[in-house]
Amino acid sequence: MAAAILAAMLFARLVAAVIVLSAWRGGGYDDSYPLWMGLFRFDASAYLSIAQDGYAYQGDAYSTPNIVFFPLYPLLVRLVAMLPGVGPVAAGFAINGLALAGGIWLCHTVMRRYFGEGAAWFTVAGLLLAPGAFALHAWYSESVTLFFIGLSFHLLQRQRYLAQALAAGALSAARVPVVAICGLFALHYLWLAWLAWRPRQGSAPNGRRALFLLCCAVLTCSGFMLYMLYLWINWGNPFKLLPTIQSSSWGNFHKPVSIVSLLTLQPFFRYLPGLFQRDAFVLLDIRTINYLSLLLMCAACAYTAIRHYRQWVFSFGFLGYALVIYMTNTGSDYLISTHRFALLALPVYLMLYDGWHWLRRRAGGKLANAVLLAGALLSLIVMTICLAAFAAGEWYFF
Repeated sequence: MAAAILAAMLFARLVAAVIVLSAWRGGGYDDSYPLWMGLFRFDASAYLSIAQDGYAYQGDAYSTPNIVFFPLYPLLVRLVAMLPGVGPVAAGFAINGLALAGGIWLCHTVMRRYFGEGAAWFTVAGLLLAPGAFALHAWYSESVTLFFIGLSFHLLQRQRYLAQALAAGALSAARVPVVAICGLFALHYLWLAWLAWRPRQGSAPNGRRALFLLCCAVLTCSGFMLYMLYLWINWGNPFKLLPTIQSSSWGNFHKPVSIVSLLTLQPFFRYLPGLFQRDAFVLLDIRTINYLSLLLMCAACAYTAIRHYRQWVFSFGFLGYALVIYMTNTGSDYLISTHRFALLALPVYLMLYDGWHWLRRRAGGKLANAVLLAGALLSLIVMTICLAAFAAGEWYFF
């Protein structure tokens, strides 16, 4: 199994290298520019500035300060770059390569234990073929986030509670949406602590275990809490500061959306007419890719919460993840970065597997496999377009 996963990842890396090389050379860059510059784009500069010089903010919300970027990835880069002869850029790519391999293996293990072998392999394929999969090869934080998502659920399944709480604490410092998943980890520990303190009739309360589980609940969100505390000490209330910066420096991408609009699902309907007003290449338009990614992710997370509710930490954790993305990204005309966020939503691959399995029972294996192959090829084409556009520096594909 591990060899097959590694082979799949290496093949994906080889394909990515060919795509980046073609896009990079097609953009007119000569051999004086290293190939990796095609994967060092946009947000990578902010992560690098954090890794090298730390956070900086001079009070100007329009100056695109780096304090809106979470610290886990640049902190790991800084630590590895302390090794002799290792620069921060090389450290970041090395971390991402290892995190990608480990993350895919962990997610395969988690999905297999929760939902079976078929769902596990759908997850591996999806992580390599989804439109947002290009980010796993870039100098971005997606690979590290994937690794800690997989590690957190893997340790939870094995009931290694202290190690799991520490892994979840690191995860909470990776990206905004994953804090919702960490919140479900915390609820899980609070529930276990309650059971230890108020056990079933005939059992004695275990105060020491209850206290241990309460500590685990706190640790699951410790990375996020420490990051917020750091911002508060240096620049004031982060829950007001960060939205102000986002709406100022990145105003076109993070426009305010009313609660009524969100609750009535108006963002979904607002984007729908545009799908029928574009040319024949509508499926390759980033707005369409993001819209379909958001729609699929929200549907999959809701489906998983209903269909697989017994795995409630997984199901409702990712439901919260999808809701955070829905609330924070639908104000943008481009639904910014939704395809990258949807990549890490494991319920998407579970729903696709369940759909394929249902079609196979109803219509036979040939039709189900044909639909599966067509979908995989389409997804690969779209991912190739995204990766090539990203490498060529087309900003709205970041």
